[in-house]
Amino acid sequence: MTLKLADTSGSWVYIMPVSGMALTAAVHEEYQVDRVTFVTVRRLARVRRRLGLPKRLSEMKALHALAAFLGDPLQVVAVVRHQGKPSDLDARIVRMVTEALQILSVSQLGYAKRRLNAFPAVDGPHRTRQHHLCVNAQDGAAIGSSQLRGKLGELTLDSGWVKYQKRVFFSQLMSILQRDQAVSRSWKQTLRRVAVLVGQSQTSSDLAHAFLLNMIAIEALLTVQGDKYSDALPERVEALIGWIGFWRTSDYENRIRAAYKARCRYVHEGDASAVTVADLLFLDDIVLNLLVNIVGHPALFTSKEDVIAFSSRVSAERVLGITGRNAKVRPKTLRHVARSYSDQDLRRI
Repeated sequence: MTLKLADTSGSWVYIMPVSGMALTAAVHEEYQVDRVTFVTVRRLARVRRRLGLPKRLSEMKALHALAAFLGDPLQVVAVVRHQGKPSDLDARIVRMVTEALQILSVSQLGYAKRRLNAFPAVDGPHRTRQHHLCVNAQDGAAIGSSQLRGKLGELTLDSGWVKYQKRVFFSQLMSILQRDQAVSRSWKQTLRRVAVLVGQSQTSSDLAHAFLLNMIAIEALLTVQGDKYSDALPERVEALIGWIGFWRTSDYENRIRAAYKARCRYVHEGDASAVTVADLLFLDDIVLNLLVNIVGHPALFTSKEDVIAFSSRVSAERVLGITGRNAKVRPKTLRHVARSYSDQDLRRI
């Protein structure tokens, strides 16, 4: 009895077409997240041996009917090399690629308007056409509507994307996740989980779901078991961004407390009625600036314990009345990225 190919142990290279993403010359049509390499078919034809492919793409396309996507030179594919049996690996590889895309989607935080965000995925475009009729109950006059819903655009890794990510936080985050930075292993794992959560939030079209993912990410960054979250969250966010004028003028402390209450109401009672688009965009800004300052100071924040201790020192200074130029705990290199939102942004999420 011959062994099925799917049950054959070996070194296997998976190639999966990806939707909602474009690679340009600014990144050499190739970008790596962990063990997943995203590459255009055109680039793959030139670097196939480095990625473990022994045959030309034209040969593979000719041999396999499902490889038609290899005929589009600009098609982005995910390439993963893994040891084992395909029958055991398939689901694991899909999860690896999906998680890599979620991490990459974090780069949309602050870079793009949430309503215009893309949804890079391995399972096809995340868009539908929605139809409805609006009928006048008195005379039967009707208005018909048909529109595309969901994530319509692409996450394009071009020169503008590269410049923004180097300037804000994503490049620093990837440096921590993928290189030997002086942070604890558990903190690196936490940052990775946070990246996945925020990436999922950025690609979600569901308001309450996106809000909850952001909230969980903030809690993962700033809290430990035993904390009273309703107090710990505003205190620790304040330590990192409370020096900006918006903290008081826009009542950030009470807005964070209200967001946490809305989160608990949703989680414990299934009631998402308190969640608004403004709440979601507010949490986007909080997550953005937490990441800007935390990953921007890898030597200062090598663990979650460092973040908590930093917050305690900032609070102690405030209690002692040490403020302004006399305050020493907060480094002068802390930053705040301000975002502005239009009425259209508040309507279309």
